[in-house]
Amino acid sequence: MNNKLAENMLRFGIKNLKESEVEKLQGLAEQSGNAGRTAFLDFLGKFDPVAASVVKNNKSGVTVSKKYVLRYVPGGNDEDDGSGTLYVFKVGTAVGMPYIQYYGQVINRGVGNGDVSDIIIGQQYEGTFNINDYPGGYNEVWNKLDNRKTQDVIEGAFQFIQNDLAKFKTAFHQVTRSGLYYKSFWNDNPQTFDNSQYGMWRKKFEGNALKVIKLVQDDGLMKNILFKTNPANWRNDGKYDLTIPPSF
Repeated sequence: MNNKLAENMLRFGIKNLKESEVEKLQGLAEQSGNAGRTAFLDFLGKFDPVAASVVKNNKSGVTVSKKYVLRYVPGGNDEDDGSGTLYVFKVGTAVGMPYIQYYGQVINRGVGNGDVSDIIIGQQYEGTFNINDYPGGYNEVWNKLDNRKTQDVIEGAFQFIQNDLAKFKTAFHQVTRSGLYYKSFWNDNPQTFDNSQYGMWRKKFEGNALKVIKLVQDDGLMKNILFKTNPANWRNDGKYDLTIPPSF
């Protein structure tokens, strides 16, 4: 495929196009002005309809779609020319832990500033999220900001999680209900939450990372710990009539 735009769009995530759609996409470079822009937005809509709407309406700021967290920054001195940059972020879970990952960007040169081949779609990451790529762990994932991943984007990620909170909470059970954590968290007999095994584990996180952990917390485990740390429920033998869920 000789069309640079077509190659970038397919690599960015628009896959399984029909042959007729591929031919149309290849022909975009031959178009210019409004016709090329309309065709571009149509194909961007296959990636994410909300992303296409944001670019079309030149909507600045952060928008949360069902698939991504989007941040659009209008470009140039003329806000009506439609130019700007759309930053795309993925929010998901890896072994139960929530993460945010920069996915790529759409640079739109705007109407009248060159043909549609000037629109660039780039992808930074391919494949699955890997925490080993971040020396600072999840504190780095959630707290390290830059000119693309701003605090507004993080707030958008929190909203993305809240929009599907049950799914993220269930995924977090992979942390609190499996392996060594399962035994230490649930069989613990602490006197305070802070000196509980889970409480001490949670102290490793700070800022945005701690906020997201609290957002997806295991409600069953919290109930277990808070019951045991209530002096009215203390037992000398350390045995409590509490339901412990099966390991994940």
